[in-house]
Amino acid sequence: MSIFGPFRSYYYCECAKFIQEHIGETVTKFMMAKIACKAYLKAMVPANIVAGFRKTGIFPCCPEAVPADKLYPSETFRETSSLLKIIELKSGKEAVEKLKDEQS
Repeated sequence: MSIFGPFRSYYYCECAKFIQEHIGETVTKFMMAKIACKAYLKAMVPANIVAGFRKTGIFPCCPEAVPADKLYPSETFRETSSLLKIIELKSGKEAVEKLKDEQS
């Protein structure tokens, strides 16, 4: 299950509970942080943390946990000049558009 699935469930429950208890009130960023903190503390338990490591095959070590096709580099990095491509992608929107035009 890991962390984020339970966190999302707890967060929605905490939001529903908050709305029922504070009908008509304006919600501030501080209130949202308090709600998220409650959900985070409920989700961040050892069982969920261990499940995350197990699911990814980190511990116990299980190389088959993640299919090999998920480990291939994205299309962006399959070119022979990947370093140049990274530099161009980092240089802004114009460079990305230029790169797209060159590949077409």
